[in-house]
Amino acid sequence: MKIIISGSTSKLGVRLVQLANLKNYEILSFNLQEPYYKEQLDILNQEKVDKVITSFSPDILIHTAGFVNADKCENERKKSFNVNIDGTCNLAKSCAKVGAKFLNISSDYVFDGKNGPYDENDQTNPINVYGIAKYKTENLLVEHCPNSITIRTCLLYDWNHEPRRENFLIWLINRLEKREGVRIVNDQYSTPTFIPQLVKVIFYLMKTKYKGIINVSGSEWINRYKFSMIAAKIFNLDNSLIEEIDSNDLNQTAKRPSLGGLKIDKIQDQFYEKILGVKEGLKLCKKIKEDQFRIIDYFNQ
Repeated sequence: MKIIISGSTSKLGVRLVQLANLKNYEILSFNLQEPYYKEQLDILNQEKVDKVITSFSPDILIHTAGFVNADKCENERKKSFNVNIDGTCNLAKSCAKVGAKFLNISSDYVFDGKNGPYDENDQTNPINVYGIAKYKTENLLVEHCPNSITIRTCLLYDWNHEPRRENFLIWLINRLEKREGVRIVNDQYSTPTFIPQLVKVIFYLMKTKYKGIINVSGSEWINRYKFSMIAAKIFNLDNSLIEEIDSNDLNQTAKRPSLGGLKIDKIQDQFYEKILGVKEGLKLCKKIKEDQFRIIDYFNQ
């Protein structure tokens, strides 16, 4: 099987490349920024995108690249729309030309966070620029590449230092290990997602005939403060360093869905293993950190 992975040095992209290599797939992976790329491709350049995809002729393209910082998106609306909408559609159009399946990664930010967690059929209503871009892209994919899957997910965590940006869990544990205080909101709920399991689900879905939108996240609905308290306990760190605050204390530029998160009944009904909750995922992260567990063993389960 031939696979293209965009955003190959992202939190998700790194793990996707690992599993693809383990399965001996032929891979072309890329992202934009030096020095973090294996192949460099500006997804806003349709001519170059066509050339790369036509030349490689993939069976699957898994798209994880994007402009994902919600606050920066709010301040740079044009860039957010260019990268997250136009760039994604460029890739999708090229996939359609060669008959490749397109897997797009989306977010629970397509919802307003008033009544979460949400299932695939709930009414979308994004409240920030990043969410609007993701929402618009979901709709455009139906037009540009009918053979596509949009995977909505949220709050990705893992123990992995390879990506160019650390995830929330690593940031939290590094701060607590240095005995530095952290301020964590108690009014932003989601269904935190263990990245290696998300990767396994993505590889499962790409072999199915499924098309359209599907939710893939963790199984537990929880706010960031409680997630952080559980993480501190599992990693044997002092949770008194964690200050409980609400979103108003952060003065974030972009509004966040308060009651976000995703219902995963549809994927759980068909996936071959139980979707992990927070404690299960965090315990695996601790084992990975302490070299008691290899991710290759998890991928081979």
